Amino acid sequence: MLKGMRASRAFRRSLIVVVVAAIAGALVRVQGKGSVAPTIGGWRQLSGPNFR
Repeated sequence: MLKGMRASRAFRRSLIVVVVAAIAGALVRVQGKGSVAPTIGGWRQLSGPNFR
């Protein structure tokens, strides 16, 4: 009987951890959404003293 109680307690704790992780992941995903700033320019060949 004691093993069953320990197993159910461990199952509940793991379920709570999974739910909290899912909520945190959803919040991070929602917060991360946004527009990407447009970039200007591109690749260019560097030569001489500018090559760093």
